[in-house]
Amino acid sequence: MKLYVKNMVCNRCITTIKEILQNIKLHYFSVQIGEIDLHAVILPHQQNRLFSELQKKGFELVNFEETKIMNKIHESIHALVHNTTENPNFNLSIYLFESTRINYHTLNDLFADIKGISLEQYFTCNKIDRVIYMIKSDGLNLTQIAQKMNYPHISHLLDQFKENTGLSPIILRSILFPKINKSQNLH
Repeated sequence: MKLYVKNMVCNRCITTIKEILQNIKLHYFSVQIGEIDLHAVILPHQQNRLFSELQKKGFELVNFEETKIMNKIHESIHALVHNTTENPNFNLSIYLFESTRINYHTLNDLFADIKGISLEQYFTCNKIDRVIYMIKSDGLNLTQIAQKMNYPHISHLLDQFKENTGLSPIILRSILFPKINKSQNLH
C-alpha cells in the first residue's frame, strides 16, 4: 500500500518518517521523498496514529483522492517510459491529461507539492533510469538506446544523462563493464 506525504524534503525527513513507522509498528518496503510503501493495508487506528504523529513533525498525509491521482501519474509515466513504440513527438501534458482527465497544471502542482519535483523532471528521471537499465542489460549501443527512448538526437540523451547522473553513459558503461587486461593475472 502506498501512502503519499507532503512536506518531505530531505533525507532527515525520511529518517523521521521511518522512526514514526517503527514506533507505530508499521512495516514498510521503502520510504522516499513524499512516499511510503507499506507491506500491508493500514488499519484505521494505525492511520489515525500515523496521521497524528506525522502532523506533530510537520508532515501531512495526502488524502485518498490525491493518492489515486498520484498512483495514476506513476502508472502513466511508467507505461510511457517502458512503451518504446510511443510517438517521439508526443506532449507529456496532453498524454497525462488523456490518462487522468485532469489539467496538467493541477497535476504538476500536486506532484511537485508531494514529491518536490515537477512532472517533467520525474519523467526525465524515469527515462534515465530506463536508459541505465538498457546500458546494463540490453547490449544496445547509445545510438540505438537514444532511438528506442525517442530522443531526437543522441546528444540530447547524453546531455540529460550527464545532468541527472553526473556521469556520461560511456563512463557508466566502462564502470559496469571494465575491459580486462589479458596480461593481468586474474587468480
